[in-house]
Amino acid sequence: LMTGSAIHAQYADFLVIGTALDMSANRFDCCKRGQLRVYKLSNLGNTVQMESPALMCTQPLKGLPKCICSFRGGLLVAFGKKIEFYRFRNSTTVNTHHNQHAMLVNDARFNIEITDRIRDGNFYICGIEFDDKIQDINEADNSHRSQNNEEETDKDSGSKLPHLFVCDNRSGFHVFVFNRHRKRFDYVVSQSFVHHPLTSILVDPHTLAVSNLFGTVSISRLSLISDDKHSYKQSCFNNLVDFYVGDTIVSM
Repeated sequence: LMTGSAIHAQYADFLVIGTALDMSANRFDCCKRGQLRVYKLSNLGNTVQMESPALMCTQPLKGLPKCICSFRGGLLVAFGKKIEFYRFRNSTTVNTHHNQHAMLVNDARFNIEITDRIRDGNFYICGIEFDDKIQDINEADNSHRSQNNEEETDKDSGSKLPHLFVCDNRSGFHVFVFNRHRKRFDYVVSQSFVHHPLTSILVDPHTLAVSNLFGTVSISRLSLISDDKHSYKQSCFNNLVDFYVGDTIVSM
């Protein structure tokens, strides 16, 4: 199993690959351990020939990395029911021969977990969607708006705060919004059951198209509604349209 993400960090380009460890008989469901392999890409400006990528470090994981994506200069890595956020250390200070795991640092503040309180059962996170034009975490952390501006921002459907759509392989998407007061991602709302989602795409920052195992596409829009206590309990998904394709949908 290989999932990859290209990322620019500390003035260098890296390719991060997730791999399975101790897997027998090619059965992914029996694999309980994985790792990240970080490769440094060199000579990208040369359109004729590129140097072989150099392995910079490996990062062990307590699960199979089903999904990796670059996010705000770091990495979101999904395994099981959890997402961990990793930042890059300056690669010039890392001795890859003596400190193989020093390049990636887990920032636990931005970890996410789909707990039993959100949804129980046997499932794993299979996808992450987000709008790359939304405000940076660091900007949200250091925001010094006036109280009036804060209230206006929170009431503006949360559109200026980072939010993640996290998909599990059984029932669809769950939304987590960055809480700039607590400096973490808080769970907001889940879709009504989408049976066995296969593929998805973010149409705009709040609209999702999701297909399922049975050839149906559902398009729904997230309505983020904040109250005076910066809570999004009234938020919901509004189903816009369902239509039947009739074939197995493998990409969108």
